[in-house]
Amino acid sequence: MKERIVWVDYAKAITIILVVYKHVANGVYNAGLPVNEANFLLGDSIITSIRMPLFFFLSGLFFFNSLKKRGYKKIIVKKIDTIVYPYILWSVIQGLTEVFLSSYTNNHIEISDLFSILWNPRAQYWFFYALFIIFVIASLTLHKAKQKHLLAIFLCSILIYLIRHDIPSNMIFHYFSNNFVFFAFGMLFNSWEPSKNFGTKTILTTSFIAFAMVQVIYHLILNPSLAYKNLWILPVSLTSIIFAVSLSQSISKTPKKWLLIIGQSSMAIFVLHIFSGSGIRIILLNIFEINSVLIHMVTGVIMGVGAPLICVYFIKKYKIPYVFSYPFSELFTNLKNKKIN
Repeated sequence: MKERIVWVDYAKAITIILVVYKHVANGVYNAGLPVNEANFLLGDSIITSIRMPLFFFLSGLFFFNSLKKRGYKKIIVKKIDTIVYPYILWSVIQGLTEVFLSSYTNNHIEISDLFSILWNPRAQYWFFYALFIIFVIASLTLHKAKQKHLLAIFLCSILIYLIRHDIPSNMIFHYFSNNFVFFAFGMLFNSWEPSKNFGTKTILTTSFIAFAMVQVIYHLILNPSLAYKNLWILPVSLTSIIFAVSLSQSISKTPKKWLLIIGQSSMAIFVLHIFSGSGIRIILLNIFEINSVLIHMVTGVIMGVGAPLICVYFIKKYKIPYVFSYPFSELFTNLKNKKIN
Protein backbone atom coordinates (compact mmCIF):
# COMPACT_ATOMS: atom_id res chain seq x y z
CA MET A 1 0.00 0.00 0.00
CA LYS A 2 1.34 3.40 -0.95
CA GLU A 3 2.32 5.74 1.84
CA ARG A 4 0.02 8.41 0.44
CA ILE A 5 -2.98 6.15 1.00
CA VAL A 6 -1.74 4.88 4.36
CA TRP A 7 -1.52 8.33 5.91
CA VAL A 8 -5.08 9.04 4.79
CA ASP A 9 -6.24 5.98 6.72
CA TYR A 10 -4.41 7.23 9.80
CA ALA A 11 -6.04 10.65 9.38
CA LYS A 12 -9.44 8.93 9.14
CA ALA A 13 -8.62 7.07 12.36
CA ILE A 14 -7.78 10.31 14.17
CA THR A 15 -10.98 11.92 12.90
CA ILE A 16 -13.32 9.08 13.77
CA ILE A 17 -11.87 8.78 17.29
CA LEU A 18 -12.60 12.50 17.76
CA VAL A 19 -16.14 11.95 16.43
CA VAL A 20 -16.74 9.11 18.91
CA TYR A 21 -15.25 11.10 21.80
CA LYS A 22 -17.43 14.14 21.05
CA HIS A 23 -20.64 12.14 20.87
CA VAL A 24 -19.81 10.19 24.03
CA ALA A 25 -18.98 13.45 25.85
CA ASN A 26 -22.22 15.06 24.62
CA GLY A 27 -24.19 12.04 25.81
CA VAL A 28 -22.59 12.17 29.26
CA TYR A 29 -23.19 15.92 29.52
CA ASN A 30 -26.82 15.73 28.33
CA ALA A 31 -27.50 12.85 30.72
CA GLY A 32 -26.89 15.24 33.61
CA LEU A 33 -23.75 13.58 34.95
CA PRO A 34 -21.43 15.79 37.05
CA VAL A 35 -19.39 17.26 34.17
CA ASN A 36 -17.32 20.44 34.55
CA GLU A 37 -19.26 22.59 32.12
CA ALA A 38 -16.43 25.01 31.28
CA ASN A 39 -14.03 22.17 30.45
CA PHE A 40 -16.71 20.35 28.48
CA LEU A 41 -17.53 23.40 26.35
CA LEU A 42 -13.85 24.13 25.73
CA GLY A 43 -13.11 20.56 24.68
CA ASP A 44 -16.24 20.43 22.56
CA SER A 45 -15.28 23.62 20.73
CA ILE A 46 -11.70 22.45 20.07
CA ILE A 47 -12.84 19.10 18.69
CA THR A 48 -15.56 20.77 16.60
CA SER A 49 -12.90 22.94 14.94
CA ILE A 50 -11.03 19.80 13.82
CA ARG A 51 -13.14 16.69 13.27
CA MET A 52 -15.66 17.48 10.52
CA PRO A 53 -13.41 19.96 8.64
CA LEU A 54 -10.85 17.15 8.52
CA PHE A 55 -13.45 14.66 7.24
CA PHE A 56 -14.48 17.03 4.42
CA PHE A 57 -10.80 17.69 3.64
CA LEU A 58 -10.11 13.95 3.33
CA SER A 59 -13.22 13.52 1.17
CA GLY A 60 -11.92 16.17 -1.23
CA LEU A 61 -8.36 14.87 -1.52
CA PHE A 62 -8.86 12.56 -4.49
CA PHE A 63 -12.09 13.99 -5.84
CA PHE A 64 -10.62 16.10 -8.65
CA ASN A 65 -8.46 13.31 -10.06
CA SER A 66 -11.42 10.93 -9.86
CA LEU A 67 -13.66 13.47 -11.59
CA LYS A 68 -11.23 13.78 -14.48
CA LYS A 69 -10.85 10.03 -14.76
CA ARG A 70 -14.49 8.92 -14.41
CA GLY A 71 -16.57 11.92 -15.38
CA TYR A 72 -19.23 13.68 -13.34
CA LYS A 73 -22.08 11.26 -14.12
CA LYS A 74 -20.24 8.20 -12.81
CA ILE A 75 -19.08 10.13 -9.73
CA ILE A 76 -22.64 11.11 -8.80
CA VAL A 77 -24.08 7.64 -9.37
CA LYS A 78 -21.26 6.07 -7.35
CA LYS A 79 -21.99 8.38 -4.44
CA ILE A 80 -25.57 7.14 -4.42
CA ASP A 81 -24.03 3.72 -3.67
CA THR A 82 -21.70 4.88 -0.91
CA ILE A 83 -23.39 7.96 0.60
CA VAL A 84 -27.13 8.11 -0.13
CA TYR A 85 -27.79 4.42 0.55
CA PRO A 86 -26.03 4.25 3.96
CA TYR A 87 -27.52 7.64 4.85
CA ILE A 88 -31.10 6.41 4.40
CA LEU A 89 -30.49 2.91 5.76
CA TRP A 90 -28.71 3.91 8.96
CA SER A 91 -30.78 7.04 9.60
CA VAL A 92 -33.86 4.80 9.69
CA ILE A 93 -32.19 2.08 11.78
CA GLN A 94 -30.82 4.54 14.34
CA GLY A 95 -34.07 6.50 14.35
CA LEU A 96 -36.17 3.39 15.02
CA THR A 97 -33.80 2.38 17.81
CA GLU A 98 -34.20 5.81 19.42
CA VAL A 99 -37.98 5.57 19.12
CA PHE A 100 -38.14 2.20 20.89
CA LEU A 101 -35.60 3.21 23.55
CA SER A 102 -36.75 6.81 23.94
CA SER A 103 -37.36 6.38 27.67
CA TYR A 104 -33.66 5.60 28.17
CA THR A 105 -31.98 7.99 25.72
CA ASN A 106 -31.37 11.75 25.69
CA ASN A 107 -33.31 12.15 22.42
CA HIS A 108 -37.06 11.67 22.24
CA ILE A 109 -38.44 11.21 18.73
CA GLU A 110 -41.52 9.80 17.07
CA ILE A 111 -41.69 7.43 14.10
CA SER A 112 -43.15 10.29 12.05
CA ASP A 113 -39.86 12.18 12.53
CA LEU A 114 -38.08 9.59 10.38
CA PHE A 115 -39.84 10.80 7.24
CA SER A 116 -38.06 14.14 7.51
CA ILE A 117 -34.61 12.67 6.80
CA LEU A 118 -35.08 13.53 3.12
CA TRP A 119 -34.91 17.24 3.91
CA ASN A 120 -33.75 17.36 7.52
CA PRO A 121 -30.86 14.97 8.35
CA ARG A 122 -30.73 13.55 11.87
CA ALA A 123 -27.84 13.22 14.31
CA GLN A 124 -24.39 12.55 12.83
CA TYR A 125 -25.87 11.65 9.44
CA TRP A 126 -25.93 15.31 8.44
CA PHE A 127 -22.36 14.63 7.26
CA PHE A 128 -23.57 12.19 4.58
CA TYR A 129 -26.27 14.64 3.55
CA ALA A 130 -23.83 17.54 3.25
CA LEU A 131 -21.15 15.44 1.55
CA PHE A 132 -23.52 14.24 -1.17
CA ILE A 133 -24.64 17.83 -1.83
CA ILE A 134 -20.99 18.86 -2.18
CA PHE A 135 -20.15 15.95 -4.48
CA VAL A 136 -23.12 16.73 -6.75
CA ILE A 137 -22.48 20.48 -6.97
CA ALA A 138 -18.71 20.05 -7.36
CA SER A 139 -19.15 17.35 -10.03
CA LEU A 140 -21.58 19.43 -12.06
CA THR A 141 -19.63 22.69 -11.83
CA LEU A 142 -15.99 21.57 -11.89
CA HIS A 143 -15.94 18.78 -14.49
CA LYS A 144 -14.45 21.17 -17.06
CA ALA A 145 -12.03 22.83 -14.65
CA LYS A 146 -8.29 22.19 -14.82
CA GLN A 147 -5.75 21.66 -12.08
CA LYS A 148 -4.45 25.21 -12.49
CA HIS A 149 -7.89 26.46 -11.43
CA LEU A 150 -7.85 24.76 -8.02
CA LEU A 151 -6.34 27.72 -6.17
CA ALA A 152 -9.01 30.04 -7.56
CA ILE A 153 -11.69 27.50 -6.61
CA PHE A 154 -10.34 27.35 -3.06
CA LEU A 155 -10.25 31.16 -2.78
CA CYS A 156 -13.86 31.34 -3.99
CA SER A 157 -14.84 28.73 -1.40
CA ILE A 158 -13.28 30.90 1.31
CA LEU A 159 -15.32 33.89 0.14
CA ILE A 160 -18.53 31.84 0.15
CA TYR A 161 -17.73 30.57 3.64
CA LEU A 162 -17.09 34.06 5.04
CA ILE A 163 -20.26 35.64 3.66
CA ARG A 164 -22.53 32.60 4.08
CA HIS A 165 -24.55 34.12 6.94
CA ASP A 166 -25.18 37.32 4.97
CA ILE A 167 -26.85 35.54 2.05
CA PRO A 168 -30.43 34.21 2.22
CA SER A 169 -30.10 30.47 1.78
CA ASN A 170 -31.84 27.12 1.89
CA MET A 171 -30.70 23.80 3.31
CA ILE A 172 -28.58 22.93 0.27
CA PHE A 173 -26.65 26.21 0.30
CA HIS A 174 -26.26 26.00 4.07
CA TYR A 175 -24.47 22.65 3.96
CA PHE A 176 -22.47 23.56 0.87
CA SER A 177 -21.27 26.97 2.06
CA ASN A 178 -20.31 25.69 5.52
CA ASN A 179 -18.21 22.76 4.36
CA PHE A 180 -17.09 23.09 0.74
CA VAL A 181 -14.10 25.22 1.75
CA PHE A 182 -12.52 22.22 3.51
CA PHE A 183 -13.38 19.92 0.60
CA ALA A 184 -11.76 22.41 -1.80
CA PHE A 185 -8.72 22.65 0.47
CA GLY A 186 -8.35 18.88 0.10
CA MET A 187 -8.43 19.16 -3.71
CA LEU A 188 -5.83 21.94 -3.67
CA PHE A 189 -3.60 20.18 -1.15
CA ASN A 190 -3.51 16.95 -3.17
CA SER A 191 -2.46 18.86 -6.30
CA TRP A 192 0.54 20.33 -4.49
CA GLU A 193 3.60 18.12 -4.94
CA PRO A 194 5.21 18.81 -1.51
CA SER A 195 1.97 17.61 0.18
CA LYS A 196 3.35 14.07 0.36
CA ASN A 197 6.29 15.20 2.51
CA PHE A 198 4.48 16.72 5.49
CA GLY A 199 5.62 13.99 7.90
CA THR A 200 9.02 15.47 8.65
CA LYS A 201 9.92 16.38 12.23
CA THR A 202 10.29 20.04 11.25
CA ILE A 203 6.83 20.32 9.71
CA LEU A 204 5.25 18.24 12.49
CA THR A 205 6.78 20.46 15.19
CA THR A 206 5.95 23.68 13.34
CA SER A 207 2.37 22.62 12.60
CA PHE A 208 1.82 21.54 16.21
CA ILE A 209 3.04 24.91 17.51
CA ALA A 210 0.78 26.69 15.01
CA PHE A 211 -2.14 24.44 15.98
CA ALA A 212 -1.62 25.12 19.69
CA MET A 213 -1.26 28.87 19.13
CA VAL A 214 -4.42 29.32 17.05
CA GLN A 215 -6.44 27.21 19.49
CA VAL A 216 -5.20 29.26 22.46
CA ILE A 217 -5.80 32.56 20.66
CA TYR A 218 -9.24 31.55 19.44
CA HIS A 219 -10.56 29.95 22.63
CA LEU A 220 -8.78 31.80 25.43
CA ILE A 221 -8.06 35.25 24.01
CA LEU A 222 -10.80 35.92 21.47
CA ASN A 223 -13.32 33.98 23.57
CA PRO A 224 -15.29 33.11 20.42
CA SER A 225 -18.80 34.34 19.90
CA LEU A 226 -20.97 34.36 16.80
CA ALA A 227 -19.31 37.63 15.80
CA TYR A 228 -15.90 35.97 15.69
CA LYS A 229 -16.80 32.61 14.20
CA ASN A 230 -17.28 33.68 10.59
CA LEU A 231 -13.72 34.95 10.34
CA TRP A 232 -11.60 33.22 12.95
CA ILE A 233 -12.80 29.63 12.99
CA LEU A 234 -11.61 29.14 9.39
CA PRO A 235 -7.86 29.63 10.02
CA VAL A 236 -8.23 27.58 13.20
CA SER A 237 -9.72 24.66 11.27
CA LEU A 238 -7.27 24.91 8.35
CA THR A 239 -4.30 24.99 10.71
CA SER A 240 -5.72 22.00 12.60
CA ILE A 241 -6.04 20.11 9.30
CA ILE A 242 -2.39 20.77 8.44
CA PHE A 243 -1.30 19.47 11.84
CA ALA A 244 -3.49 16.37 11.49
CA VAL A 245 -2.01 15.68 8.04
CA SER A 246 1.54 16.08 9.32
CA LEU A 247 0.82 13.84 12.31
CA SER A 248 -0.78 11.20 10.09
CA GLN A 249 2.12 11.16 7.65
CA SER A 250 4.56 10.98 10.55
CA ILE A 251 2.70 8.02 12.09
CA SER A 252 2.66 6.22 8.72
CA LYS A 253 6.45 5.97 8.84
CA THR A 254 6.19 3.67 11.87
CA PRO A 255 2.90 1.87 11.13
CA LYS A 256 0.50 1.03 13.95
CA LYS A 257 -1.81 -1.73 12.76
CA TRP A 258 -4.58 -1.08 15.30
CA LEU A 259 -4.83 2.57 14.25
CA LEU A 260 -4.79 1.60 10.59
CA ILE A 261 -7.68 -0.82 11.16
CA ILE A 262 -9.68 1.95 12.83
CA GLY A 263 -9.07 4.24 9.86
CA GLN A 264 -10.04 1.59 7.33
CA SER A 265 -13.22 0.91 9.31
CA SER A 266 -14.18 4.57 9.78
CA MET A 267 -17.47 4.19 7.88
CA ALA A 268 -18.61 1.33 10.12
CA ILE A 269 -17.58 3.19 13.27
CA PHE A 270 -19.36 6.33 12.06
CA VAL A 271 -22.74 4.61 11.58
CA LEU A 272 -22.52 2.22 14.54
CA HIS A 273 -20.77 4.10 17.36
CA ILE A 274 -23.93 5.77 18.67
CA PHE A 275 -25.49 2.35 19.38
CA SER A 276 -22.56 1.05 21.41
CA GLY A 277 -21.44 4.37 22.91
CA SER A 278 -24.93 5.30 24.09
CA GLY A 279 -25.77 1.71 24.97
CA ILE A 280 -22.94 1.38 27.46
CA ARG A 281 -23.97 4.69 29.06
CA ILE A 282 -27.54 3.43 29.50
CA ILE A 283 -26.26 0.18 31.04
CA LEU A 284 -23.85 1.94 33.41
CA LEU A 285 -26.50 4.41 34.54
CA ASN A 286 -29.63 2.30 34.75
CA ILE A 287 -28.28 -1.11 35.72
CA PHE A 288 -25.08 -0.42 37.64
CA GLU A 289 -26.00 3.15 38.73
CA ILE A 290 -22.48 4.39 37.97
CA ASN A 291 -22.17 8.18 37.79
CA SER A 292 -18.41 8.49 37.34
CA VAL A 293 -17.73 10.73 34.33
CA LEU A 294 -14.30 9.14 33.82
CA ILE A 295 -15.73 5.61 33.68
CA HIS A 296 -18.47 6.72 31.29
CA MET A 297 -16.01 8.51 29.00
CA VAL A 298 -13.44 5.72 28.88
CA THR A 299 -15.92 2.88 28.41
CA GLY A 300 -18.00 4.94 25.99
CA VAL A 301 -15.06 5.64 23.67
CA ILE A 302 -13.75 2.08 23.89
CA MET A 303 -17.18 0.64 23.10
CA GLY A 304 -17.87 3.32 20.48
CA VAL A 305 -14.77 2.29 18.56
CA GLY A 306 -14.41 -1.38 19.58
CA ALA A 307 -17.94 -2.69 19.08
CA PRO A 308 -18.18 -1.53 15.43
CA LEU A 309 -14.80 -3.17 14.74
CA ILE A 310 -16.19 -6.45 16.06
CA CYS A 311 -19.21 -6.02 13.79
CA VAL A 312 -16.91 -5.40 10.81
CA TYR A 313 -15.05 -8.61 11.61
CA PHE A 314 -18.25 -10.69 11.49
CA ILE A 315 -19.59 -8.83 8.45
CA LYS A 316 -16.42 -9.74 6.56
CA LYS A 317 -16.25 -13.27 7.95
CA TYR A 318 -19.80 -14.16 6.93
CA LYS A 319 -19.74 -11.94 3.83
CA ILE A 320 -22.89 -10.04 4.77
CA PRO A 321 -23.74 -7.75 1.82
CA TYR A 322 -25.19 -4.26 1.56
CA VAL A 323 -24.43 -3.17 5.12
CA PHE A 324 -22.57 0.03 4.19
CA SER A 325 -23.18 0.37 0.44
CA TYR A 326 -25.37 -0.94 -2.38
CA PRO A 327 -24.27 -1.34 -6.03
CA PHE A 328 -26.86 0.90 -7.69
CA SER A 329 -24.20 1.98 -10.19
CA GLU A 330 -23.78 -1.62 -11.36
CA LEU A 331 -27.54 -1.99 -11.74
CA PHE A 332 -27.71 1.16 -13.85
CA THR A 333 -24.80 -0.05 -15.99
CA ASN A 334 -26.41 -3.46 -16.52
CA LEU A 335 -29.74 -1.91 -17.46
CA LYS A 336 -27.99 0.41 -19.90
CA ASN A 337 -26.09 -2.48 -21.50
CA LYS A 338 -29.33 -4.49 -21.87
CA LYS A 339 -30.97 -1.58 -23.68
CA ILE A 340 -28.00 -1.29 -26.04
CA ASN A 341 -28.03 -5.00 -26.77
